[in-house]
Amino acid sequence: MSAQNRILAIASKEWRLNTRFFFEYLANNLISPVKTAILMYFIYAGFLARESFSLGMVNKDNFHTFVFIGTTCHGIMLASVYVFRTKMLMEKWWQTVTATLISPVTTIEMIFGFILGSGTVHVAVGGIMFALIAWFSKVSFVSFALSFLTLCLLATFAFGLGLIGATMALCWEGKSFLFDYGIQGLTFLSCFYYPIETLPRFLHPLIQLLPTYHAATLIQQLYLYGTSNELPFTLGYLGVVALTALLIPGYIFENSLKRYGIVGY
Repeated sequence: MSAQNRILAIASKEWRLNTRFFFEYLANNLISPVKTAILMYFIYAGFLARESFSLGMVNKDNFHTFVFIGTTCHGIMLASVYVFRTKMLMEKWWQTVTATLISPVTTIEMIFGFILGSGTVHVAVGGIMFALIAWFSKVSFVSFALSFLTLCLLATFAFGLGLIGATMALCWEGKSFLFDYGIQGLTFLSCFYYPIETLPRFLHPLIQLLPTYHAATLIQQLYLYGTSNELPFTLGYLGVVALTALLIPGYIFENSLKRYGIVGY
């Protein structure tokens, strides 16, 4: 069996596992973003009750779209970030890692298969939500397609980031809380629910380095304005970051298992 077929076999198994309890999946991954979205919706509704109020790209006419786009991006990012650790620490899936030591499946093939199987579920949910928002907001198909591509790159980056978190949970269990705090900080600086203008200026250079910020901002601009001057740069930047996020965390994961002698539970 070729490497491609092994990856597809793993992906098929993960797809069936993820879609077996689909509504539970939605509840687990979207409840936190939806709670934040409801809070931000009422905050915006209160401020925007004043006719002249606007904040960055947000105004009285488009804040609904802005908040729902942020909710979708945030939800898909969290689902992708934490899916590795959830599988490894809370399910029997981790035992299949041990089997790779005596099978032709490499750790990297397993990672790619897992990302393909779980990632398709995540981006499918995000795509459905984007399509609904596009329909209500009368967004063009081109803007929708570019936004969906951006979401795929965001999810790929989040998977790589989550693999680092899973490695920390397995190899440095007592310090994995640092990863959780880091994700909270990343969420805050990514500006999913508010424009960058709301944060202090000294944070702007740091924010503008974050791929999550660029992904969310590009999608919001495409939905609100139909275009973005940052489109070529953002897609190129996200493409490089997504590829790097697959290779480097995969290397760290594989070598950490060998260094600490972890062979499963």
